[in-house]
Amino acid sequence: MNYWAWGGKYVGRRSGDYLYSSDGNPLGVFYDDELYDFSGKYIGEIRNRNRIIVNKSHKTNENQEGASHVENVDFRIAIM
Repeated sequence: MNYWAWGGKYVGRRSGDYLYSSDGNPLGVFYDDELYDFSGKYIGEIRNRNRIIVNKSHKTNENQEGASHVENVDFRIAIM
């Protein structure tokens, strides 16, 4: 499934539990409807089926399970 920011900018495509940019770089991992970077920090969440938004009350959340660090990616592109 493809995802866009609330303002309409394309963010990337989901494959399994991972979100990838249009050029194939991994952006994060989904836990349910929430998206985290590879160090476990909250990036955003799914709304309206295909939009990724930032819930400011969740911004300090971390997923303790985390995921293996794949590469250093500027995750701000996913939500701006």
